[in-house]
Order: sequence, then structure tokens, then C-alpha cells
Amino acid sequence: MASTTNEDTNPKLPSWSGEWATFKAYELKVGLEIDGTREDERKLLGPRLAKNLVGKAWELIEEVDRAKLREETGAEYLLAFLKKQRGKIR
Repeated sequence: MASTTNEDTNPKLPSWSGEWATFKAYELKVGLEIDGTREDERKLLGPRLAKNLVGKAWELIEEVDRAKLREETGAEYLLAFLKKQRGKIR
């Protein structure tokens, strides 16, 4: 899977580079994005947030379950999936 670049990201959505020192801030921004997303659009949020990952973070989602990303709770699934990847060598 090719790494996305910052030019490929949506500046209106939270982005994360895979640096664990900044994950808590990313997690908060995602939570706020969930809170601000209309219920009928939440199924789109998980894939949009995943697409907005760059660098090491993009590489971490090679085995993500895309069907779960498309669920209403896809954004929460993405955060949980990323947390499980911590410490894995890529």
C-alpha cells in the first residue's frame, strides 16, 4: 500500500502521521469530528479519516477491516485499530 502524502489529505478532517506522541491529540480531534458529524453521514467518517492518515499511520492500516470502517461506528473502530498497532514494527 503506497503512503499518502499531505497533499492527499482533506484539511477539514483530522490527520495523523503515526507519531505516538501526537495520538492523544488526534484521538480528541476524531472524537470532536464524530460529535460534529450528522448521524446519517457517520458511515462515511471512518473511511474518510482512514484516507486522511499519512506516513507511518497510513502503513499501519494495511490490514484494516474496510467493512467495519463503513459502519456507523467506523471512526471509533479506526481509533481502536490504530491503538492495537502500537509497537508493531512496520
